[in-house]
Amino acid sequence: MANSPDLPHRFGRALRLLRTARGVSQEDLAHTAGLSRTYLGEVERGAKCPSICALEDVATALELRPWELLKAADDVDAWLPGTPLSTDIRR
Repeated sequence: MANSPDLPHRFGRALRLLRTARGVSQEDLAHTAGLSRTYLGEVERGAKCPSICALEDVATALELRPWELLKAADDVDAWLPGTPLSTDIRR
């Protein structure tokens, strides 16, 4: 994954795309992951970077492994919802 200032934005975008593709509300994901909805919204907007523990909690709530969530952030510009890559990230 590239080390760049837009990494938090790419991560947030990937998280939002994965969450909405699964039909999960921000509030429900936050609750399942044990986070506040406000914090999750800040992560999705790229305003906050999640800790490694929060990353694991969010990934688990989405039934993903943490590396899969990071990989989605690395690849976010290569896919849109409904394309093979977006459905390839475990559902």
